[in-house]
Amino acid sequence: MSRDTIQTSPSPVRPRPTRGRIQTFSSLRNRDYRFLWTGNLFNNGANWLQQLTVGWLVWDLSASPFLVGAVGGFRALPFLVIGPIAGVLADRLDRRKLVMVSQIMLASAALVFALVVWSGRVEIWHTFLYIAISGIAHSILQPVRSALVANTVPREDLTNAFALHAMTITSSRLVWPAIGGFLVGIFGFTVNFFVESVLYITLAVMVIPMRTPYREESSRRHSSAFSDLLEGVKYVARDKPILQLIVMSFVPNFLLQPCIYLLPAFVGAVLGRGPEILGTLLSVNGGFGFAATVVIATFGHILGKGKTSLVALVLSSVAGIMLGQSQWLALTIVAVSLMGYGMSSFRTTNMTLVQLLAPDDLRGRIQSIYHLDHGLTPLASFIIGAVAEFYSPTVAVTSVGVLALGLSIYFLMAFSQIRRLD
Repeated sequence: MSRDTIQTSPSPVRPRPTRGRIQTFSSLRNRDYRFLWTGNLFNNGANWLQQLTVGWLVWDLSASPFLVGAVGGFRALPFLVIGPIAGVLADRLDRRKLVMVSQIMLASAALVFALVVWSGRVEIWHTFLYIAISGIAHSILQPVRSALVANTVPREDLTNAFALHAMTITSSRLVWPAIGGFLVGIFGFTVNFFVESVLYITLAVMVIPMRTPYREESSRRHSSAFSDLLEGVKYVARDKPILQLIVMSFVPNFLLQPCIYLLPAFVGAVLGRGPEILGTLLSVNGGFGFAATVVIATFGHILGKGKTSLVALVLSSVAGIMLGQSQWLALTIVAVSLMGYGMSSFRTTNMTLVQLLAPDDLRGRIQSIYHLDHGLTPLASFIIGAVAEFYSPTVAVTSVGVLALGLSIYFLMAFSQIRRLD
């Protein structure tokens, strides 16, 4: 298959980092990456604020574990349909403009929903509609944002850049859920959605002066969108390591992430606590995820990227079982801490490996395929939420943790090519 590509602009010459120095934030020397990183910091703050506030709002309106789990995963549903189309657009159009459009859409939706909540007439269906609109915007944003990381740094900085990219997620999770929980406790739900709208628009502003000096664009401009999408699917199907990395990503996103979405019901029904404790647990989860990204950004992968990815998957699954069996706040804190560290290590490392293996003119499409598992999250959330509704959150989370551990051990033993990747 032809790989006719052209470099859009020459790669800037940068001095090599001084050997022996700690390089935790080395990628931030790149001006364009700094704009993207800063914008992502605010965007991810809005995401975590939304997750906490919407989840607790649904719990407050319904006291239903099923609906809490369902609304948590519902945002990912558009990834199944919109995601592949967004991947094609990301390889054809200006990725910066796609980010701007999605962020304006997110900010507008949050503002309108804030007014609905403020009116005192909010109902369950309003929350699902709001989350569906957010999901459409995120299904456009996700593959584009990941591709932009590789477009703003040279190849030798990719590991550090993706660790710092993940750090914007984990550091936001460390701060914003705690803030959001206390704001809900003091002011109610409305303030959080106004703040969320402001945080979303910041990323749109930050990408305006940003450039993409490391992007390569395909010269094949006249093929159909369907043939472009098919090309990406065929490439993934032929490339065994990328295919296995994508399969591995289903464990945290399809199985373990819905357990985090279920936390509002778990905190309310099992622990008997309020939104402040929910915010604290999400922040602890984020704090240990942040620690994982700092370790990777500073020291790289001591075990090698492939082994790190596999071991982190096992650790996350064990933490899921611990969470399911917990009846006490202290053990719950330990469980969400280990889950935060393990899932952040896995996602950072797995994403870096996919980006290193992917050609840039297929990067958007490969990223959209990589994120298809997000689109299946609602199905998992419905199932896990239903089990929690008819049995208990304890049974639901424990069952998922056991299944995740079984799959993780299988991957560790069977995926020999991944173990050798570095």
